[in-house]
Amino acid sequence: METSAFNLFEFQRRMVDVIAWYAAKAPITDPENGLRSAELRPPAGLETPTERSWGAYPPDTDFSAQREYSRRAHLEEPKVRRERQEIVNEIARKRRALLTSAQRAAVPKTDVLGGGRLVFYDPDQNLFDGAAESASEGFFDVDNMPPWDLWLAYCIEQTRHDWWNSPGETYLLAWVPPDFLELANAGIAVNPEECVVWAETVEAETLRLLRGAGFLAPEPFGKRR
Repeated sequence: METSAFNLFEFQRRMVDVIAWYAAKAPITDPENGLRSAELRPPAGLETPTERSWGAYPPDTDFSAQREYSRRAHLEEPKVRRERQEIVNEIARKRRALLTSAQRAAVPKTDVLGGGRLVFYDPDQNLFDGAAESASEGFFDVDNMPPWDLWLAYCIEQTRHDWWNSPGETYLLAWVPPDFLELANAGIAVNPEECVVWAETVEAETLRLLRGAGFLAPEPFGKRR
């Protein structure tokens, strides 16, 4: 998908791909490992090469180093977002190539979501508390991320705010299969910072487009953002 604009047609293709990928693996009884295929594994989750180059956040006693760390992070924010988007794009490319090579046909569905739902994950609002991991039996990991087999798109909103890393400005969208809706909901319910929520509860430019295309409820349900 393009870095500068959301491509609805490509998103629709990815939705078909991810449902077919899941159907080929089902039934899955292990929510922690069954949806994190080695073939699709990203090198470091959504952490990018640029973020890894920063190293650990300086200790509280080193204010000068903290200021320099924050300054660099702010300057390199656009690069980090593009790298995150490319991580998700690469997973989508690999998934499609593997489906094609295995001649796995898409499973016909009357519902564009195959009975599942879209989940929204904002890595910049994450407290990394692990509560969602425990409640969802590993469907979400310790960083509150959904499993990479189900990643669809990393969205960069075109309407920017006046502050850095404002909630909902960039985010990951993933699919939750019908078999895992209950576990995912349990994880979302205990996530205090709401970095992971159901996509239909969020107001954002890209999500309005998806709502119009039938991927979300007509109106935001239980709006949180």
